[in-house]
Amino acid sequence: MKNIFKIIAILFVSNSAFSQSNFKLHFTPKVSGLYFNLGENVTIAGEKVEIDYLNYYISNLHIIHNGGQDLDLSDTVFLVKHQNSILDLGFLDISNVEKITFGVGVPPAFNHLDISLYDLANPLSFQEPSMHWGWSSGYSHMIIGGNADSNADENPDAYFEIHSLGDGNFYNVEVVCNEINGFENQKDIFIDCNLDTWLGLTDLAANGIKHGENGVNLIVMKNVSLRPVFSFPLNASLHENSEFIGEFYSFIEFNQTKLTWKEMIGVDFLSIYDANGKLIASEKINKISGIYEINKLNSGIYFANLYSKEGKILNQIKIVN
Repeated sequence: MKNIFKIIAILFVSNSAFSQSNFKLHFTPKVSGLYFNLGENVTIAGEKVEIDYLNYYISNLHIIHNGGQDLDLSDTVFLVKHQNSILDLGFLDISNVEKITFGVGVPPAFNHLDISLYDLANPLSFQEPSMHWGWSSGYSHMIIGGNADSNADENPDAYFEIHSLGDGNFYNVEVVCNEINGFENQKDIFIDCNLDTWLGLTDLAANGIKHGENGVNLIVMKNVSLRPVFSFPLNASLHENSEFIGEFYSFIEFNQTKLTWKEMIGVDFLSIYDANGKLIASEKINKISGIYEINKLNSGIYFANLYSKEGKILNQIKIVN
């Protein structure tokens, strides 16, 4: 009898482990709704800008899932960088997410501790550029630096920095989610970080270097609570859906990736995104059936969507190249 209970227990644990998926939370950096690279010329508040770095802390994270259950991850502080904007949350038993709440920055409880006590791999340890302003001032919640156009010649020539700190500039935000991107044992949640919305109407060229709690630093951090700085992307639905119409699949021919769709009534255009939500290609394809060739696609995971003229996703697939 004991052996029977032992077997049941093992099966229960195995089944629970099998139902878990590795969750990753993506904070995709965007300007005007499009992914941007560091050093790329983008427009913010009417100015041509090149961003050298964008780093910020995420904390007090709660994932509300499966009918209102609260996964409390508030004991962890995460560092988001433009080049590393994916948070690995580990294996979780979650099938759907209703919303995500989090704070932008380092909360007061963590903000004035001894930085030297942290292991170098810890987000609260020393960073380059520095995100710590001493015991009393604490951490910078968000830092950004680069160049902006000062004379309207579309050449970013004036250096600027915004390093915002202060316990009073820590704000919590809520992002309502209705989709999880899911394949096998991997689940991904994409959230857009809208940098142009975050900076608002800040005149970056005239800004110069601003490190502190007030003025432009206060305005930028308060935007997190007043404006949709963090939002759920319109193209977030990237998983299999029984309501999708027609046939849509990918194949490789002569080392080139090709997409094929058939009997796709009402299709108007196609978009391809990488795993970070960066738009790789977009094409007008108002044909019921057709083939699209993807040129120079690097190794990795991609997602292809077919849309109607109204922007509704008709079908979508995952591409592993």
